[in-house]
Amino acid sequence: MILFYSSYPSARVVDEKMKRFFWISLLGFLGAFLLTVTAPAQTSQDSESFETFAEWCVNKDQISADARFTVEVILRVSGKENCDEAERWSSRRTRLEFSHDTIKDVRPFASFEQLVVLSLHDNFVRDITPLAGLKNLRKIDLSDNKVTDISPLKELTNLSELDLERNEVSDITPLENLTNLVDLNITSNDIADISPLINLTGLTDLRASVNKISDVSVLSNLTALNILSLNMNLISDISPLKNLSGLVDLRLIENNISEWPSHLLLENLESLYLSGNEFSAAPQLTGMPQLARLTLSDNQIEDISSLSTISNLRNLILNKNRIWDIRPLSNLSELRQLDLSTNRIADIRPLLNLSELRQLDLSTNRIADISALTGLVKLSVLSIHQNRLTDISPLQGVKNLWELNLNENNILDISPLEGLANLNRLGLAQNNISDISALTTLKELKYLVLTGNEVSNITPLSGLTSSTRLELDYNDISDLSPLSKLENLEILYLSHNKIGDLTPISDLKKLRIIKLDYNEIIDVFPLSGLENIWQLILNDNTSLRISSFRALRKLSGSLHLENCGITDVSSLSHLRNLSFLDLTDNQITDIRPLSNLTGLHSLRLDNNEISDLSYLSSLTGLTHLYLRGNSLDEVDFSTMKALHNLKRLYLEKNNISDLSFLVASENLENLYLDYNEISDLTPLSSLTQLRHLFISNNDISDLSPLSALEGLRSLDLGYNRVSDVSPLASLSDLRVLNLEVNQIRDVFSLSHLNLLRELNLEENQVADISPLSGLSNLTSLNLRGNPYGSDTGIDVQTCPVQPESVCHF
Repeated sequence: MILFYSSYPSARVVDEKMKRFFWISLLGFLGAFLLTVTAPAQTSQDSESFETFAEWCVNKDQISADARFTVEVILRVSGKENCDEAERWSSRRTRLEFSHDTIKDVRPFASFEQLVVLSLHDNFVRDITPLAGLKNLRKIDLSDNKVTDISPLKELTNLSELDLERNEVSDITPLENLTNLVDLNITSNDIADISPLINLTGLTDLRASVNKISDVSVLSNLTALNILSLNMNLISDISPLKNLSGLVDLRLIENNISEWPSHLLLENLESLYLSGNEFSAAPQLTGMPQLARLTLSDNQIEDISSLSTISNLRNLILNKNRIWDIRPLSNLSELRQLDLSTNRIADIRPLLNLSELRQLDLSTNRIADISALTGLVKLSVLSIHQNRLTDISPLQGVKNLWELNLNENNILDISPLEGLANLNRLGLAQNNISDISALTTLKELKYLVLTGNEVSNITPLSGLTSSTRLELDYNDISDLSPLSKLENLEILYLSHNKIGDLTPISDLKKLRIIKLDYNEIIDVFPLSGLENIWQLILNDNTSLRISSFRALRKLSGSLHLENCGITDVSSLSHLRNLSFLDLTDNQITDIRPLSNLTGLHSLRLDNNEISDLSYLSSLTGLTHLYLRGNSLDEVDFSTMKALHNLKRLYLEKNNISDLSFLVASENLENLYLDYNEISDLTPLSSLTQLRHLFISNNDISDLSPLSALEGLRSLDLGYNRVSDVSPLASLSDLRVLNLEVNQIRDVFSLSHLNLLRELNLEENQVADISPLSGLSNLTSLNLRGNPYGSDTGIDVQTCPVQPESVCHF
């Protein structure tokens, strides 16, 4: 055999050459083929590289849909139809604003080189590369978009104001050379490292709240700062701020700060916000002679003794703490506003000498004795609701009171209020009051709340002719005649009483809102002359004669008729000025008479017996339509196409299986389809304006049609048959995601949904939860009923994100 192969050495060489020739030829062919296939795409890309807006405009029918949309928006804003005219219009503009326009593609802006100010607030912009050539820009607003890469901004060195709030930026390195920046807003992004700001020494206003910042040492170099906002970050050490002596306003709400460094002397600071941190005692704020406003709410503060020396304080907010001893406040004689609500205070005698107080909030404490308030004669706004008051006689001397809130106490006697002639607003809800005769002297009262008392006789109200708003819900009122002369009344709440006759209010021409639910009303004819009513609430008047509505020819605004036993709506057919109609919980089958109500924007028909929606097609102004719990198994496509302005559609608890009727509903923002028989989501793929989608309790397994819905912020897919969540990977704007009770094993596709705040994975088959470790914005993660840890060795009680309280096992 060896001799055989040795006899033909040239044959092996030829064979190897042939093989090489074959592979080279094949690769050449494939290369040529690929070039041929991709050539049209390259040509298409090149064809969208235009130098002027006029060229974009002329070719708009050949360019991508997103670029064409942008061109059309610019044409609309310019008011021009001719492309050359629009070009001339844009070339003369140094300022342009395109807010709330759902723009995705900014390439048509690339030629607007003369622009000094550009606003693209609240759009869907991801790629800002085309803006890199706008070198004259001094101010650009890109807030509320989807920008991740800001490197195109690095050449815009003339920028003095930059707004990037609510985007998806994590790397701000491209800003490091924008040394002309004076005002920078990077709030609500995904930023942890702010070191690139070190050379921006001209900054006077920096807003960087709602990020992941923990290290603020770089800020020690930004000595020109006047305003600094770092709310809702991960900051614990604020000592690097010691050099910022020019600070006037400092905001550090909701961080991890537990102490104030003794060397941090911000001598020009006027306003300091430290709410929502971890202080157990009020910080020692020495060396701040200008400090006038301090907020320390929502900490765990018990001891406030350090505040006793801040003599110039005018506004002090200490609500939601654990304070019981307020003696340190007794010397703060300059205080104008003091909020001590939601604490543990019983003794308020230390307030006795705070004679400059104008606003005082003592709500939700343990106060029974308010005698210390007698001398606070400059008080104009006082809230003591939800305490233990029975005696309010100390208020007799507080003559300047303009607003007084005494809701939720144990007050029986309100006679001490008789002399408070300046009272404009008075809250007495949820006490034990039956006698309101003391109110007869309060002629300046405009806003009175008596909800939840034991009042039956409202005669003392007959002279309160200045009143514009009365809230008398949950009492024992049957006779409205004392109200007949209150000609200035605009808002009247009377729900949960025993009212049958509306005649006494028939001449109150200024009435705009009347709340009469849960009464004994039969006839609404007395309201026929009230032409200014724009909200009439009659829910749960089960004996109401619907025929009496024929008299309300000019009723406009909203009409609420929930649970009124209605079967026939023909008596409503003339109410063409209505914008809102609620017919929930009735027995309606035929909605034909509603076809005339062409002014409707919102229609509620939940829990009726409706099966045919075709008569709604004339209601083209509808933006909200509620059809929960009816007998719908199919919806006519032409009807939904006619309702092209719909923003919210509620179809829960019907028998719907086919969603093809939604294809034309491109303006929908909120869609509710829970508890139906849906398996195919394909028709939803075109609803790119959707922000909130609820489709739990159906028969869904394939989520691929959802991958295009990049604007979704809330998505509920609970109780379906989902196993593959990879189509959700592109939904980077999601804040809330419910996937409970499905068949999910792999959650890697969720690992980059960095804006998620709530994620529910209860009752799935997830074994490895480590991909969730990067979701640092989570405030709630439900992992109950999963086998996590079984295959990975991960401690089943170890939360993948911090703090661990986020997790529910």
